[in-house]
Amino acid sequence: MEPSVPLPSESTIVIKTEADGTLIPGRPIRSDFKDLELPGYELLSELGTGGMGTVFLARQTTLDRYVAIKMIRNEFARIPTYSERLLSEAKTMAALNHPNVVGCHDIIETEDGLFLVMEYIPGRMTTRDLLVRYGPLPEQLVIQLMINVLSGLEYIHQKGFAHRDLKPDNLLVLREKQETPPNAEDIFKQPGTRVIICDFGIAQSGDIKTDSDMSSTIIGSPAYMAPEQMYMPEKVDFRTDIYALAGTAYYLLTGQPPFTMTERDPLMEHKRTHPIPDPRELAPDTSPKLSAIIARMGKPHPDDRYQSYQELIDDLQLLLMNDVWFTQTGKKEKNRAFRNGIFLTLGIVILIATMILSVEVIEKSFFKPVEISLAQSIGFWEEAGLQAWQRMPPDMEESKVYLRGRQDPLPIVLKRPIFNESKVEFKVRFFGGTKLSFGLLDENNERLKITWTRDNPKTMDLMMSIDGRSSIFIGDLPYSPARIWKTFRLEADGKRFLILAEGKIIGVANFKSPPAKPQFFVFLEECRFAELKDVFLIEKFIEQQETESIP
Repeated sequence: MEPSVPLPSESTIVIKTEADGTLIPGRPIRSDFKDLELPGYELLSELGTGGMGTVFLARQTTLDRYVAIKMIRNEFARIPTYSERLLSEAKTMAALNHPNVVGCHDIIETEDGLFLVMEYIPGRMTTRDLLVRYGPLPEQLVIQLMINVLSGLEYIHQKGFAHRDLKPDNLLVLREKQETPPNAEDIFKQPGTRVIICDFGIAQSGDIKTDSDMSSTIIGSPAYMAPEQMYMPEKVDFRTDIYALAGTAYYLLTGQPPFTMTERDPLMEHKRTHPIPDPRELAPDTSPKLSAIIARMGKPHPDDRYQSYQELIDDLQLLLMNDVWFTQTGKKEKNRAFRNGIFLTLGIVILIATMILSVEVIEKSFFKPVEISLAQSIGFWEEAGLQAWQRMPPDMEESKVYLRGRQDPLPIVLKRPIFNESKVEFKVRFFGGTKLSFGLLDENNERLKITWTRDNPKTMDLMMSIDGRSSIFIGDLPYSPARIWKTFRLEADGKRFLILAEGKIIGVANFKSPPAKPQFFVFLEECRFAELKDVFLIEKFIEQQETESIP
Protein backbone atom coordinates (compact mmCIF):
# COMPACT_ATOMS: atom_id res chain seq x y z
CA MET A 1 0.00 0.00 0.00
CA GLU A 2 1.46 3.33 -1.07
CA PRO A 3 1.71 6.05 1.56
CA SER A 4 -0.84 8.82 1.18
CA VAL A 5 0.26 12.24 0.09
CA PRO A 6 0.23 14.61 3.09
CA LEU A 7 -2.16 17.51 3.02
CA PRO A 8 -0.57 21.01 2.84
CA SER A 9 -1.47 21.58 6.48
CA GLU A 10 0.27 18.30 7.43
CA SER A 11 3.57 19.13 5.71
CA THR A 12 6.51 20.25 7.83
CA ILE A 13 7.45 23.87 7.28
CA VAL A 14 9.91 26.31 8.82
CA ILE A 15 8.22 29.27 10.52
CA LYS A 16 10.54 32.26 10.42
CA THR A 17 10.80 34.72 13.29
CA GLU A 18 12.56 38.00 13.95
CA ALA A 19 15.45 38.21 16.39
CA ASP A 20 13.05 39.15 19.19
CA GLY A 21 10.87 36.11 18.51
CA THR A 22 8.14 37.94 16.59
CA LEU A 23 6.56 35.75 13.93
CA ILE A 24 7.15 36.90 10.36
CA PRO A 25 3.81 37.09 8.51
CA GLY A 26 3.19 34.96 5.44
CA ARG A 27 4.34 31.53 4.35
CA PRO A 28 7.86 30.32 3.52
CA ILE A 29 9.17 31.32 0.12
CA ARG A 30 8.79 28.51 -2.42
CA SER A 31 11.81 26.91 -4.06
CA ASP A 32 10.88 28.61 -7.36
CA PHE A 33 12.00 31.91 -5.85
CA LYS A 34 14.90 30.75 -3.65
CA ASP A 35 17.49 32.39 -5.92
CA LEU A 36 15.51 35.62 -6.35
CA GLU A 37 17.42 38.70 -5.20
CA LEU A 38 16.54 42.40 -5.23
CA PRO A 39 19.20 44.99 -4.41
CA GLY A 40 18.44 46.73 -1.12
CA TYR A 41 15.74 44.27 -0.06
CA GLU A 42 15.69 41.02 1.90
CA LEU A 43 12.79 38.74 0.92
CA LEU A 44 11.23 37.24 4.06
CA SER A 45 8.05 35.38 3.09
CA GLU A 46 5.22 35.05 0.57
CA LEU A 47 2.09 37.02 1.39
CA GLY A 48 -0.03 35.79 -1.49
CA THR A 49 -0.32 34.83 -5.15
CA GLY A 50 -2.83 36.18 -7.65
CA GLY A 51 -3.54 36.45 -11.34
CA MET A 52 -0.96 39.18 -11.84
CA GLY A 53 1.89 37.70 -9.81
CA THR A 54 3.24 36.98 -6.32
CA VAL A 55 3.47 39.32 -3.35
CA PHE A 56 6.42 39.01 -0.96
CA LEU A 57 7.07 40.47 2.45
CA ALA A 58 10.52 42.05 2.46
CA ARG A 59 12.74 44.20 4.62
CA GLN A 60 14.13 47.37 3.10
CA THR A 61 17.66 47.17 4.46
CA THR A 62 18.51 50.87 4.25
CA LEU A 63 15.48 51.98 6.31
CA ASP A 64 14.95 48.71 8.25
CA ARG A 65 11.22 48.58 7.51
CA TYR A 66 8.78 46.06 6.13
CA VAL A 67 7.54 46.51 2.56
CA ALA A 68 5.34 44.46 0.26
CA ILE A 69 6.93 43.61 -3.09
CA LYS A 70 4.78 42.43 -5.96
CA MET A 71 6.49 40.43 -8.68
CA ILE A 72 4.62 40.84 -11.99
CA ARG A 73 4.18 37.62 -13.94
CA ASN A 74 6.42 37.37 -17.00
CA GLU A 75 3.50 37.07 -19.42
CA PHE A 76 2.55 40.65 -18.46
CA ALA A 77 6.05 42.00 -17.84
CA ARG A 78 7.12 40.95 -21.36
CA ILE A 79 4.51 43.18 -23.01
CA PRO A 80 6.44 46.41 -23.79
CA THR A 81 3.42 48.70 -23.70
CA TYR A 82 2.28 47.24 -20.39
CA SER A 83 5.67 47.56 -18.73
CA GLU A 84 6.04 51.14 -19.98
CA ARG A 85 2.60 52.01 -18.64
CA LEU A 86 3.37 50.33 -15.33
CA LEU A 87 6.58 52.34 -14.97
CA SER A 88 4.78 55.59 -15.75
CA GLU A 89 1.93 54.88 -13.40
CA ALA A 90 4.21 53.75 -10.58
CA LYS A 91 5.88 57.16 -10.67
CA THR A 92 2.50 58.83 -10.46
CA MET A 93 1.21 56.49 -7.75
CA ALA A 94 4.34 57.11 -5.69
CA ALA A 95 3.31 60.76 -5.44
CA LEU A 96 -0.18 59.91 -4.13
CA ASN A 97 -0.89 60.40 -0.47
CA HIS A 98 -4.27 59.32 0.86
CA PRO A 99 -5.25 57.31 3.96
CA ASN A 100 -7.35 54.90 1.86
CA VAL A 101 -4.75 54.27 -0.86
CA VAL A 102 -1.71 52.03 -0.46
CA GLY A 103 1.61 53.80 -0.99
CA CYS A 104 3.99 52.86 -3.81
CA HIS A 105 7.67 53.29 -2.85
CA ASP A 106 9.57 52.07 -5.90
CA ILE A 107 9.53 49.96 -9.07
CA ILE A 108 12.45 47.73 -9.98
CA GLU A 109 13.33 46.02 -13.26
CA THR A 110 15.68 43.03 -13.28
CA GLU A 111 16.22 40.07 -15.57
CA ASP A 112 13.73 38.21 -13.40
CA GLY A 113 10.91 40.65 -14.14
CA LEU A 114 9.13 43.71 -12.81
CA PHE A 115 8.77 44.40 -9.07
CA LEU A 116 6.55 46.96 -7.37
CA VAL A 117 7.68 47.99 -3.89
CA MET A 118 4.64 49.03 -1.88
CA GLU A 119 3.59 50.03 1.61
CA TYR A 120 3.14 46.99 3.86
CA ILE A 121 -0.23 46.81 5.64
CA PRO A 122 0.14 44.89 8.94
CA GLY A 123 -2.28 42.02 9.43
CA ARG A 124 -3.41 41.99 5.79
CA MET A 125 -7.01 41.34 6.78
CA THR A 126 -8.99 41.77 3.58
CA THR A 127 -12.70 42.42 3.37
CA ARG A 128 -13.00 38.80 2.20
CA ASP A 129 -11.36 37.75 5.47
CA LEU A 130 -14.07 39.68 7.35
CA LEU A 131 -16.69 37.58 5.61
CA VAL A 132 -14.85 34.33 6.34
CA ARG A 133 -14.64 35.22 10.03
CA TYR A 134 -18.03 36.83 10.65
CA GLY A 135 -20.25 35.61 7.81
CA PRO A 136 -22.41 38.11 5.86
CA LEU A 137 -21.77 41.57 7.25
CA PRO A 138 -24.36 43.97 8.73
CA GLU A 139 -25.57 46.75 6.46
CA GLN A 140 -24.10 49.65 8.44
CA LEU A 141 -20.64 48.08 8.36
CA VAL A 142 -20.88 47.48 4.60
CA ILE A 143 -21.87 51.11 4.05
CA GLN A 144 -18.92 52.28 6.17
CA LEU A 145 -16.57 50.06 4.16
CA MET A 146 -17.99 51.41 0.90
CA ILE A 147 -17.56 55.05 1.97
CA ASN A 148 -13.95 54.33 2.95
CA VAL A 149 -13.23 52.75 -0.43
CA LEU A 150 -15.00 55.52 -2.36
CA SER A 151 -12.95 58.14 -0.57
CA GLY A 152 -9.78 56.54 -1.93
CA LEU A 153 -11.26 55.93 -5.39
CA GLU A 154 -12.41 59.53 -5.66
CA TYR A 155 -8.89 60.69 -4.81
CA ILE A 156 -7.18 58.57 -7.47
CA HIS A 157 -9.87 59.56 -9.99
CA GLN A 158 -9.01 63.21 -9.38
CA LYS A 159 -5.42 62.28 -10.26
CA GLY A 160 -6.57 60.73 -13.56
CA PHE A 161 -6.62 57.03 -12.68
CA ALA A 162 -9.02 54.12 -12.33
CA HIS A 163 -8.27 50.86 -10.52
CA ARG A 164 -9.91 48.28 -12.88
CA ASP A 165 -9.52 45.28 -10.56
CA LEU A 166 -11.46 46.23 -7.44
CA LYS A 167 -12.60 43.20 -5.44
CA PRO A 168 -12.75 41.98 -1.81
CA ASP A 169 -9.17 40.65 -1.92
CA ASN A 170 -7.81 44.09 -2.89
CA LEU A 171 -9.33 45.92 0.07
CA LEU A 172 -7.25 45.69 3.24
CA VAL A 173 -8.45 46.67 6.70
CA LEU A 174 -5.74 48.49 8.65
CA ARG A 175 -6.01 48.18 12.43
CA GLU A 176 -3.65 49.43 15.11
CA LYS A 177 -4.27 46.30 17.18
CA GLN A 178 -3.62 42.90 15.65
CA GLU A 179 -6.29 41.17 17.73
CA THR A 180 -9.38 40.55 15.63
CA PRO A 181 -12.54 42.03 17.20
CA PRO A 182 -15.05 39.39 18.39
CA ASN A 183 -17.93 41.06 16.51
CA ALA A 184 -18.13 42.61 13.06
CA GLU A 185 -19.80 45.71 14.54
CA ASP A 186 -16.59 46.44 16.49
CA ILE A 187 -14.33 46.69 13.43
CA PHE A 188 -14.37 50.49 13.24
CA LYS A 189 -14.67 51.25 16.95
CA GLN A 190 -10.91 51.51 17.30
CA PRO A 191 -9.63 54.96 16.16
CA GLY A 192 -7.41 54.83 13.11
CA THR A 193 -9.09 51.79 11.54
CA ARG A 194 -9.63 52.24 7.82
CA VAL A 195 -9.85 50.40 4.52
CA ILE A 196 -6.87 50.66 2.18
CA ILE A 197 -7.16 49.98 -1.55
CA CYS A 198 -4.22 47.98 -2.85
CA ASP A 199 -3.04 46.33 -6.07
CA PHE A 200 -2.85 49.42 -8.26
CA GLY A 201 -0.42 47.70 -10.64
CA ILE A 202 -3.01 47.73 -13.44
CA ALA A 203 -4.45 51.18 -12.79
CA GLN A 204 -5.20 53.01 -16.00
CA SER A 205 -5.25 56.73 -16.57
CA GLY A 206 -8.65 57.98 -17.66
CA ASP A 207 -7.39 59.43 -20.93
CA ILE A 208 -5.37 56.40 -22.06
CA LYS A 209 -7.01 54.29 -24.77
CA THR A 210 -6.56 50.55 -25.22
CA ASP A 211 -3.24 49.68 -26.85
CA SER A 212 -2.92 47.23 -29.71
CA ASP A 213 -0.33 45.23 -27.75
CA MET A 214 -2.92 44.74 -25.00
CA SER A 215 -5.95 44.17 -27.22
CA SER A 216 -5.98 40.41 -26.59
CA THR A 217 -5.38 40.76 -22.85
CA ILE A 218 -8.36 41.28 -20.55
CA ILE A 219 -7.23 42.45 -17.13
CA GLY A 220 -9.56 42.08 -14.19
CA SER A 221 -11.41 39.53 -12.07
CA PRO A 222 -14.43 38.18 -13.99
CA ALA A 223 -16.60 37.84 -10.87
CA TYR A 224 -16.40 41.61 -10.24
CA MET A 225 -15.20 43.26 -13.45
CA ALA A 226 -17.58 45.42 -15.48
CA PRO A 227 -18.76 44.26 -18.94
CA GLU A 228 -17.11 47.22 -20.70
CA GLN A 229 -13.69 45.86 -19.71
CA MET A 230 -14.25 43.10 -22.26
CA TYR A 231 -16.67 44.63 -24.75
CA MET A 232 -16.20 48.42 -24.62
CA PRO A 233 -12.61 49.16 -23.50
CA GLU A 234 -12.99 52.80 -24.58
CA LYS A 235 -15.65 53.16 -21.84
CA VAL A 236 -13.36 51.99 -19.01
CA ASP A 237 -13.12 54.75 -16.40
CA PHE A 238 -14.08 55.46 -12.78
CA ARG A 239 -17.59 54.04 -13.41
CA THR A 240 -15.91 50.66 -13.95
CA ASP A 241 -14.72 50.79 -10.36
CA ILE A 242 -18.22 51.78 -9.20
CA TYR A 243 -19.55 48.60 -10.83
CA ALA A 244 -16.89 46.46 -9.16
CA LEU A 245 -17.68 48.01 -5.77
CA ALA A 246 -21.36 47.12 -6.28
CA GLY A 247 -20.37 43.48 -6.76
CA THR A 248 -18.11 43.65 -3.72
CA ALA A 249 -20.91 45.12 -1.58
CA TYR A 250 -23.26 42.36 -2.78
CA TYR A 251 -20.67 39.76 -1.75
CA LEU A 252 -20.16 41.29 1.70
CA LEU A 253 -23.92 41.44 2.33
CA THR A 254 -24.80 37.95 1.06
CA GLY A 255 -21.62 35.87 1.30
CA GLN A 256 -21.74 35.04 -2.43
CA PRO A 257 -20.51 36.72 -5.62
CA PRO A 258 -23.25 38.46 -7.63
CA PHE A 259 -23.30 35.80 -10.37
CA THR A 260 -22.89 32.04 -9.93
CA MET A 261 -21.40 31.28 -13.36
CA THR A 262 -17.72 30.41 -13.23
CA GLU A 263 -16.76 30.31 -16.93
CA ARG A 264 -15.47 33.72 -18.00
CA ASP A 265 -17.07 34.12 -21.41
CA PRO A 266 -20.64 33.05 -20.48
CA LEU A 267 -20.38 35.15 -17.31
CA MET A 268 -19.28 38.31 -19.13
CA GLU A 269 -21.90 37.80 -21.84
CA HIS A 270 -24.56 37.52 -19.11
CA LYS A 271 -23.32 40.75 -17.52
CA ARG A 272 -23.89 42.67 -20.76
CA THR A 273 -27.65 42.53 -20.24
CA HIS A 274 -28.12 41.82 -16.52
CA PRO A 275 -27.45 44.22 -13.62
CA ILE A 276 -26.00 43.23 -10.25
CA PRO A 277 -28.80 41.21 -8.57
CA ASP A 278 -30.84 42.50 -5.64
CA PRO A 279 -28.99 41.45 -2.44
CA ARG A 280 -32.35 41.05 -0.66
CA GLU A 281 -32.83 37.73 -2.46
CA LEU A 282 -30.13 36.26 -0.19
CA ALA A 283 -29.93 38.92 2.55
CA PRO A 284 -33.57 39.94 3.20
CA ASP A 285 -32.58 42.37 5.97
CA THR A 286 -30.89 44.64 3.43
CA SER A 287 -32.75 47.94 3.22
CA PRO A 288 -34.58 48.86 -0.02
CA LYS A 289 -32.50 52.06 -0.23
CA LEU A 290 -29.15 50.25 -0.17
CA SER A 291 -30.49 47.73 -2.68
CA ALA A 292 -31.48 50.61 -4.97
CA ILE A 293 -28.01 52.18 -4.64
CA ILE A 294 -26.30 48.88 -5.49
CA ALA A 295 -28.68 48.38 -8.43
CA ARG A 296 -27.72 51.75 -9.89
CA MET A 297 -24.01 51.12 -9.28
CA GLY A 298 -24.27 47.75 -11.01
CA LYS A 299 -26.06 48.69 -14.24
CA PRO A 300 -24.63 46.91 -17.33
CA HIS A 301 -23.93 50.14 -19.22
CA PRO A 302 -21.66 52.71 -17.54
CA ASP A 303 -23.88 55.62 -18.67
CA ASP A 304 -26.68 54.25 -16.47
CA ARG A 305 -24.57 54.17 -13.30
CA TYR A 306 -23.63 56.98 -10.94
CA GLN A 307 -21.85 59.66 -12.92
CA SER A 308 -19.83 61.04 -10.02
CA TYR A 309 -18.31 59.72 -6.83
CA GLN A 310 -19.71 62.65 -4.88
CA GLU A 311 -23.33 61.76 -5.68
CA LEU A 312 -22.75 58.15 -4.63
CA ILE A 313 -20.97 59.09 -1.41
CA ASP A 314 -23.74 61.55 -0.53
CA ASP A 315 -26.40 58.86 -1.04
CA LEU A 316 -24.51 56.42 1.19
CA GLN A 317 -23.91 59.09 3.86
CA LEU A 318 -27.61 59.90 3.91
CA LEU A 319 -28.52 56.23 4.18
CA LEU A 320 -26.03 55.71 7.00
CA MET A 321 -27.49 58.71 8.83
CA ASN A 322 -31.00 57.33 8.41
CA ASP A 323 -29.93 53.92 9.71
CA VAL A 324 -28.25 55.41 12.78
CA TRP A 325 -31.12 57.85 13.33
CA PHE A 326 -33.86 55.23 13.40
CA THR A 327 -31.70 52.88 15.47
CA GLN A 328 -31.03 55.47 18.14
CA THR A 329 -34.24 57.53 18.29
CA GLY A 330 -36.09 54.55 19.72
CA LYS A 331 -33.97 54.97 22.83
CA LYS A 332 -34.84 58.64 23.33
CA GLU A 333 -37.87 58.28 25.55
CA LYS A 334 -36.20 55.57 27.59
CA ASN A 335 -33.24 57.79 28.33
CA ARG A 336 -35.13 61.07 28.79
CA ALA A 337 -35.29 60.89 32.62
CA PHE A 338 -31.61 60.01 32.84
CA ARG A 339 -30.71 62.85 30.46
CA ASN A 340 -32.78 65.35 32.43
CA GLY A 341 -30.90 64.32 35.56
CA ILE A 342 -27.62 64.92 33.80
CA PHE A 343 -28.79 68.37 32.67
CA LEU A 344 -29.84 69.27 36.24
CA THR A 345 -26.45 68.23 37.58
CA LEU A 346 -24.70 70.11 34.77
CA GLY A 347 -26.78 73.21 35.55
CA ILE A 348 -25.79 73.13 39.22
CA VAL A 349 -22.12 72.77 38.29
CA ILE A 350 -22.36 75.72 35.88
CA LEU A 351 -24.16 77.82 38.53
CA ILE A 352 -21.45 77.16 41.12
CA ALA A 353 -18.72 77.89 38.57
CA THR A 354 -20.43 81.15 37.63
CA MET A 355 -20.66 82.24 41.28
CA ILE A 356 -16.95 81.54 41.76
CA LEU A 357 -16.01 83.48 38.63
CA SER A 358 -18.16 86.44 39.66
CA VAL A 359 -16.08 87.11 42.78
CA GLU A 360 -12.67 86.45 41.26
CA VAL A 361 -10.46 89.40 40.34
CA ILE A 362 -9.37 89.16 36.68
CA GLU A 363 -6.19 91.12 36.33
CA LYS A 364 -6.35 91.74 32.60
CA SER A 365 -8.58 91.26 29.57
CA PHE A 366 -8.28 87.95 27.84
CA PHE A 367 -10.19 85.56 25.61
CA LYS A 368 -10.99 82.26 27.29
CA PRO A 369 -12.49 79.51 25.08
CA VAL A 370 -15.04 77.17 26.57
CA GLU A 371 -13.20 73.92 27.13
CA ILE A 372 -16.09 71.69 26.06
CA SER A 373 -17.61 71.95 22.61
CA LEU A 374 -21.26 72.97 22.81
CA ALA A 375 -21.93 70.19 20.31
CA GLN A 376 -21.15 67.68 23.06
CA SER A 377 -24.68 67.85 24.47
CA ILE A 378 -28.13 68.98 23.38
CA GLY A 379 -28.44 70.50 26.86
CA PHE A 380 -26.65 73.63 25.61
CA TRP A 381 -29.43 74.31 23.10
CA GLU A 382 -32.99 75.62 23.36
CA GLU A 383 -35.59 72.87 23.63
CA ALA A 384 -37.65 74.19 20.69
CA GLY A 385 -36.25 72.58 17.57
CA LEU A 386 -34.35 69.84 19.43
CA GLN A 387 -36.76 67.09 18.35
CA ALA A 388 -34.94 67.00 15.02
CA TRP A 389 -31.44 66.76 16.55
CA GLN A 390 -29.51 64.13 18.43
CA ARG A 391 -26.11 63.67 20.01
CA MET A 392 -23.86 61.32 18.05
CA PRO A 393 -21.03 59.30 19.63
CA PRO A 394 -17.56 59.13 18.08
CA ASP A 395 -17.39 56.83 15.07
CA MET A 396 -14.93 55.68 12.42
CA GLU A 397 -14.63 59.21 10.98
CA GLU A 398 -15.12 61.45 14.00
CA SER A 399 -13.12 61.13 17.22
CA LYS A 400 -15.43 63.53 19.10
CA VAL A 401 -19.11 63.74 19.96
CA TYR A 402 -21.11 65.81 17.46
CA LEU A 403 -24.73 66.76 16.71
CA ARG A 404 -26.80 65.48 13.80
CA GLY A 405 -30.11 66.98 12.71
CA ARG A 406 -32.73 66.37 10.08
CA GLN A 407 -34.82 68.94 8.25
CA ASP A 408 -37.37 70.62 10.51
CA PRO A 409 -39.46 73.82 10.45
CA LEU A 410 -37.63 75.09 13.54
CA PRO A 411 -33.94 76.01 13.84
CA ILE A 412 -31.64 74.77 16.57
CA VAL A 413 -30.73 77.71 18.86
CA LEU A 414 -27.87 78.06 21.33
CA LYS A 415 -29.08 78.98 24.82
CA ARG A 416 -26.26 81.31 25.82
CA PRO A 417 -26.22 84.73 24.07
CA ILE A 418 -23.18 86.10 22.28
CA PHE A 419 -22.27 89.19 24.26
CA ASN A 420 -20.22 92.11 22.89
CA GLU A 421 -16.64 91.27 21.93
CA SER A 422 -17.40 87.55 22.06
CA LYS A 423 -17.62 85.08 19.20
CA VAL A 424 -19.03 81.69 18.27
CA GLU A 425 -16.99 79.31 16.13
CA PHE A 426 -18.31 76.07 14.67
CA LYS A 427 -17.88 73.40 12.00
CA VAL A 428 -20.82 72.27 9.88
CA ARG A 429 -21.66 70.10 6.88
CA PHE A 430 -24.94 69.12 5.24
CA PHE A 431 -26.27 66.43 2.92
CA GLY A 432 -29.15 65.81 0.54
CA GLY A 433 -29.89 69.36 -0.54
CA THR A 434 -28.52 72.71 -1.61
CA LYS A 435 -29.09 75.19 1.20
CA LEU A 436 -28.32 75.65 4.91
CA SER A 437 -28.45 78.86 6.94
CA PHE A 438 -27.13 80.09 10.27
CA GLY A 439 -27.05 83.40 12.08
CA LEU A 440 -28.43 85.32 15.07
CA LEU A 441 -31.82 85.58 16.76
CA ASP A 442 -32.75 88.31 19.25
CA GLU A 443 -35.90 87.59 21.26
CA ASN A 444 -36.93 85.15 18.51
CA ASN A 445 -36.49 87.82 15.82
CA GLU A 446 -34.07 87.01 13.02
CA ARG A 447 -31.37 89.69 13.02
CA LEU A 448 -28.65 88.07 10.90
CA LYS A 449 -28.90 85.22 8.42
CA ILE A 450 -26.06 83.69 6.43
CA THR A 451 -27.19 81.27 3.71
CA TRP A 452 -24.75 78.69 2.37
CA THR A 453 -25.78 77.25 -1.02
CA ARG A 454 -24.32 74.30 -2.93
CA ASP A 455 -26.14 74.47 -6.28
CA ASN A 456 -23.08 75.59 -8.26
CA PRO A 457 -20.69 72.81 -9.42
CA LYS A 458 -17.61 75.05 -9.03
CA THR A 459 -18.21 77.28 -6.00
CA MET A 460 -20.41 77.47 -2.91
CA ASP A 461 -22.05 80.88 -2.48
CA LEU A 462 -22.62 82.72 0.81
CA MET A 463 -25.46 85.24 1.07
CA MET A 464 -26.22 87.64 3.97
CA SER A 465 -29.48 89.17 5.16
CA ILE A 466 -29.77 91.71 8.02
CA ASP A 467 -33.05 92.30 9.86
CA GLY A 468 -35.08 90.55 7.16
CA ARG A 469 -33.84 92.69 4.29
CA SER A 470 -32.99 91.27 0.88
CA SER A 471 -29.99 88.94 0.79
CA ILE A 472 -26.72 90.12 -0.69
CA PHE A 473 -23.77 88.06 -1.95
CA ILE A 474 -20.78 88.26 0.41
CA GLY A 475 -18.42 85.58 -0.91
CA ASP A 476 -17.91 82.03 -2.01
CA LEU A 477 -15.92 78.93 -1.13
CA PRO A 478 -14.27 76.44 -3.50
CA TYR A 479 -16.61 73.54 -4.13
CA SER A 480 -15.96 70.44 -2.03
CA PRO A 481 -17.81 67.17 -1.36
CA ALA A 482 -20.64 67.28 1.16
CA ARG A 483 -18.70 65.24 3.71
CA ILE A 484 -16.03 67.96 4.09
CA TRP A 485 -16.51 70.09 7.20
CA LYS A 486 -16.49 73.89 6.84
CA THR A 487 -15.48 76.25 9.65
CA PHE A 488 -17.36 79.49 10.28
CA ARG A 489 -17.22 82.19 12.95
CA LEU A 490 -19.51 85.04 14.01
CA GLU A 491 -17.69 87.70 16.03
CA ALA A 492 -19.40 90.52 17.95
CA ASP A 493 -17.70 93.90 17.58
CA GLY A 494 -19.78 96.78 18.92
CA LYS A 495 -22.72 97.46 16.59
CA ARG A 496 -21.49 94.99 14.02
CA PHE A 497 -20.71 91.31 13.58
CA LEU A 498 -17.81 89.94 11.55
CA ILE A 499 -18.51 86.82 9.50
CA LEU A 500 -15.55 84.52 8.85
CA ALA A 501 -15.33 81.39 6.69
CA GLU A 502 -12.31 79.10 6.82
CA GLY A 503 -10.45 81.75 8.86
CA LYS A 504 -11.05 84.65 6.44
CA ILE A 505 -13.42 87.60 6.85
CA ILE A 506 -16.09 87.39 4.16
CA GLY A 507 -18.61 89.91 5.45
CA VAL A 508 -19.51 92.55 8.03
CA ALA A 509 -23.06 92.95 9.39
CA ASN A 510 -23.70 96.52 10.54
CA PHE A 511 -26.79 97.02 12.71
CA LYS A 512 -28.59 100.30 13.34
CA SER A 513 -29.49 98.95 16.75
CA PRO A 514 -27.28 96.03 17.81
CA PRO A 515 -28.96 92.84 19.07
CA ALA A 516 -29.43 92.92 22.86
CA LYS A 517 -28.99 89.20 23.47
CA PRO A 518 -28.12 87.58 20.15
CA GLN A 519 -28.38 83.79 20.08
CA PHE A 520 -26.70 81.62 17.47
CA PHE A 521 -28.94 79.39 15.33
CA VAL A 522 -28.65 76.83 12.53
CA PHE A 523 -31.53 76.14 10.17
CA LEU A 524 -31.76 73.25 7.67
CA GLU A 525 -33.40 75.29 4.96
CA GLU A 526 -33.24 72.99 1.94
CA CYS A 527 -31.29 69.94 3.05
CA ARG A 528 -32.21 66.63 4.61
CA PHE A 529 -29.44 66.27 7.18
CA ALA A 530 -26.75 68.42 8.77
CA GLU A 531 -24.03 67.89 11.36
CA LEU A 532 -22.41 70.28 13.84
CA LYS A 533 -19.17 69.86 15.76
CA ASP A 534 -16.52 71.91 17.59
CA VAL A 535 -19.02 74.63 18.56
CA PHE A 536 -17.14 77.04 20.86
CA LEU A 537 -18.48 80.20 22.44
CA ILE A 538 -15.40 82.34 23.09
CA GLU A 539 -16.14 85.11 25.54
CA LYS A 540 -14.09 88.13 26.54
CA PHE A 541 -13.79 88.74 30.24
CA ILE A 542 -13.52 92.48 30.91
CA GLU A 543 -10.91 93.66 33.35
CA GLN A 544 -12.41 94.16 36.79
CA GLN A 545 -11.14 95.98 39.87
CA GLU A 546 -12.10 95.25 43.44
CA THR A 547 -13.26 98.35 45.27
CA GLU A 548 -13.48 98.89 48.98
CA SER A 549 -15.80 101.34 50.71
CA ILE A 550 -13.95 103.93 52.80
CA PRO A 551 -15.59 104.66 56.08
